[in-house]
Amino acid sequence: MKGLDFAKTTLVGTMAVCLLGQNLMKIAVFGSLGFNPLPWLPVVLAMMVTGFVGTWLGALLLGRLYEHRFRLLLKWAMKLIAVTLLVETLI
Repeated sequence: MKGLDFAKTTLVGTMAVCLLGQNLMKIAVFGSLGFNPLPWLPVVLAMMVTGFVGTWLGALLLGRLYEHRFRLLLKWAMKLIAVTLLVETLI
């Protein structure tokens, strides 16, 4: 992340497009394997609603965060995720 000197909105937008592409590929793969999403429809709908709410709140928060604070929070979030993955692997 240190080598990337993007503005916070550029970084978040790039990540959003990458995740959209990843999710579209998952839909295509699961669909080609014959996955039936109907039993999971309530869960999928709940995930969509919480996704929209999270996007709305994230946009509000992103607009209010200073660039330096955003980078600091992102750095610590990445470290926390890395430590969590490491601990889960070792246990």
